[in-house]
Amino acid sequence: MDIQKPKPWHGVTEFLKEYVIIVVGVLTALGAEQVAEWLHWRHLAARADREMSAGLQVDLVNAMERTAIYPCQRDRLAELASRLKAAAPDWKGTAVAPPAAYRGVELVVGEAFHVPRPVWTEAAWQSAIASGAVNHMPHDRIDGFAYAFRLADEFLGYENEEVRLVSRLAALTTDHRMSEAERLDALKDLAELDRVEQMSTVASGWLMSAANDLGVQPPKKVAADRLATQRAFRGACVRSPTIPMPDPAMLATKELRKSRTPD
Repeated sequence: MDIQKPKPWHGVTEFLKEYVIIVVGVLTALGAEQVAEWLHWRHLAARADREMSAGLQVDLVNAMERTAIYPCQRDRLAELASRLKAAAPDWKGTAVAPPAAYRGVELVVGEAFHVPRPVWTEAAWQSAIASGAVNHMPHDRIDGFAYAFRLADEFLGYENEEVRLVSRLAALTTDHRMSEAERLDALKDLAELDRVEQMSTVASGWLMSAANDLGVQPPKKVAADRLATQRAFRGACVRSPTIPMPDPAMLATKELRKSRTPD
């Protein structure tokens, strides 16, 4: 078998020519690899953006519902507080029947105050973090989604607190002789519930504003059906949700980001 020996270089010019060919070939291969990797992460980032937008739509409808029913919740709290302050020893039970959409399983003991308990999700955000896709998204998108899903996560805490307080008020649904201690405890629970409802409504408004900044809109039919259910249950006190002013802390974060971004 004949083996071809490498041809010797004839001068510096030929050596440089071979050297340039090798360098250019290596750089081209590295460049092609980087382009392929960039395209790969761009695809993952775009898919993560779509998935997070879809996930945020669920939370957005929940937030819209919260802001829409706040006047009703405030009126119900005021009604219960007014009756308790009257200090009548013989309490006349008062209960509300939640709409069928929220029952799932029929309650054995009624509620004196009802709050929606929908599903809040941040699964798409956690998935984007785990995949590393968020590291290849624009900073404003990352900040916006992180803030919106953090608000959604806070609602789990609000709802747990609501469930606890509503359960403590269960005695208000039945006729009974009310002691002074019970009356004062019920007023304290109503005050806590008032605070939670205010905080959750403010947070709902901020989530709506964050979603709007991200260009995320609620599914119209889903939102309309949810509000229709609430109006059938609560009446004319359900308002049409509007996007309020954004969270001052989020505005400060945006301004800080701008100040650190070179022209």
